[in-house]
Amino acid sequence: MYLLYNFLITLYYNTIYNKTVNSEFKVMNKFFITICFSLFLPMFAYAGITPINNYKGNLQPSQHNTTPTVKVVDYDDFASFVREAIKKAKFASKEDMKGNTTSYVPSVERQKQENENKKSIFEKIYDQAMRRASSSTNITRSDVAVNSIQKLQPTKIQQQQWQNPKVSTITVKMLPNNAPTAIPALEHIPYCMSSIEILNDGLVKIVETVMVVANGEKLKYGLTKILPAKVYNGKGKMQTLDYSIVSVLRNDQPEDYRLVAQGDDVFLIPYDDSPLAPGVYTYQFEYLVDNLLIDKGDSYMLYWDVGGHGWNLVIDRLGAVLNLPERKGLLQHNVLFGNENNLYSGGVMVGQYGPAGMAYVAQNPLFVGEGMYLLALIDKSVMLPVGLWQKFMRSFYDFGDIYLSIIGCLFIAVSLIISWRYIKSQKKIEKFKWSKTAIIMRWLFKDKFDITAACGFLLELYKKNIIDIQQADDTILLIKRTDNLKSFTPFEQRAVSRLFPAHEMIFNVETKTRLAFTRFMKDLKSGLKREINKFNFKLCVGYIAISFAMLFLTEAFIAYFKISSGLTFTVLAIATLVSGVFLLLWNIHLPAWLKVIWRFFIIDICLLALFFMIGVVNIIAAIVLLISEIIIVTAIRFFARRSGLLSYYIKDLKDYRDNLLKNIDNITLGKNFINYQASIWVLDLSDDIVPLKEEEYYKIPIVKNIIRLFS
Repeated sequence: MYLLYNFLITLYYNTIYNKTVNSEFKVMNKFFITICFSLFLPMFAYAGITPINNYKGNLQPSQHNTTPTVKVVDYDDFASFVREAIKKAKFASKEDMKGNTTSYVPSVERQKQENENKKSIFEKIYDQAMRRASSSTNITRSDVAVNSIQKLQPTKIQQQQWQNPKVSTITVKMLPNNAPTAIPALEHIPYCMSSIEILNDGLVKIVETVMVVANGEKLKYGLTKILPAKVYNGKGKMQTLDYSIVSVLRNDQPEDYRLVAQGDDVFLIPYDDSPLAPGVYTYQFEYLVDNLLIDKGDSYMLYWDVGGHGWNLVIDRLGAVLNLPERKGLLQHNVLFGNENNLYSGGVMVGQYGPAGMAYVAQNPLFVGEGMYLLALIDKSVMLPVGLWQKFMRSFYDFGDIYLSIIGCLFIAVSLIISWRYIKSQKKIEKFKWSKTAIIMRWLFKDKFDITAACGFLLELYKKNIIDIQQADDTILLIKRTDNLKSFTPFEQRAVSRLFPAHEMIFNVETKTRLAFTRFMKDLKSGLKREINKFNFKLCVGYIAISFAMLFLTEAFIAYFKISSGLTFTVLAIATLVSGVFLLLWNIHLPAWLKVIWRFFIIDICLLALFFMIGVVNIIAAIVLLISEIIIVTAIRFFARRSGLLSYYIKDLKDYRDNLLKNIDNITLGKNFINYQASIWVLDLSDDIVPLKEEEYYKIPIVKNIIRLFS
């Protein structure tokens, strides 16, 4: 009873001086960000978080005039239900949380853990994605301190060590009244007290006071809390918990802590990585948990591990207090001890605390692998009704990434549709200059590359005095005049080398040289496709940038509502960027057999990116994000069609052709015809625009003979 008295004294002072926070601020802050996302997704905006403080809840008057009888239910009523929660108790190692956790991995598992730590962050994310895709909710991890085999043996060893009369002791000022007390000089938790306050709006405020003895073995970098990411609701589903840190104190001094999500756990770890000097420390963790209460119809159920949830340290003195809005709201309660294979009730002192609370004090130490699970059934009449906003936000914890990814995908699709309508409505959309070579003009005019375009290139070479085109009787010769081809693209230079290999200066147009001319055309066609792809990218780069910026903004909002925001956004952004770049290269110019391999490779890259994204978000959200990328890439290809961004250039070419027809007299005047000869040829105007007399520079008749010969 003396120990219970000490606990109650501590709880009294904690009740007076505890901080509270406003849950309405907490819920509305996140919902406000969601509204901003829905309304202003195409714009980059800064979103901040209002600090949580000064929580005050108004009591809801009970509708009952009599106080229901509080009873302790039997073990069998809760054992099967709580077993699911106990199976999810994890014990993390120091290495697992980059040097911040307090847990210890047994020697039989140390090598496995070291191998796991050597993996890069992306390897770990990939492993996690594979586990989530193929395993059930009960995951056996290599970093669990107490393994599935011989689970009771470590506890027996700890009990023998703890009860050894030869263990050295030290004297400390034991909480709650700082009375000098002799405790074992072992690294352990001599005192742990949890205050669980159920607020009338459904939030649960937890204040944990933990005294630890550190000697550098397990507690090297500060105390880490391991919290469950989800709870089982008894209906075959899991509901996601939402945590908010109010404060963390170490020896009454504020400590900076952060929440880090890893698998099925949420780690409350210190920012400071500096070693923890051996000594005695007192920690106080204060945080809020939303969505912890399980709806059972006319009542709510609460179950919570007040024994540290994952601490790999012996807890000597352990207690908890459960506070309700009204005393009569507590319908049933129980406390269970042990692990998933050995649950038992008893071993706890229960007493009333204050006007609306119950106190629980464990009579025995809690050893590694054991938990103290508090279960309570609470009447809904003492709670405020759950509003629509609160229902939405609790649904958002589980499906927020799906909602945001769908909203982002819709915004991207709508913006691309609006952009297409704008393109169609504009009479002039030119953004970039494009040299009107004979090959390009032929492609714009006929939407193809043919031998006419190749012969137009020969006429351009003649205009620039690179070659001469001569015919005598049935002999047609192409004579090279210079090797200066700097003004031509690499593909065009290689095409010329097909006609004039090595130091050859003359190309005889005849049946025997058909293969060389075919290769000449093939190089020109490859160069044309390369130029078309480059120009289409220039035309569409603005739409690509804006669309992917909207996608990245979507991912930023998804990450904002995740515990590990930075990691989530980094994984999503990198996966999106890599897969997006490869999707944009889907139609890259390659031989047919190589293009098949290339596209299979792109599909593999996209699937790999999808697995990475599944590691940090819901699988449906990851699929929607990938669909958004496909929508962007498909729309960009549609924009680059002749009916899209190229329509102005096609219209401009038609105007140029009409101009040629209107200025026949000026064009056919003297040698000025040479400047227009290639354009006249590729635009099918050779029969309409003819020099007044056939001069030596008039090469179109020879070009027609070349086509006749090679056709």
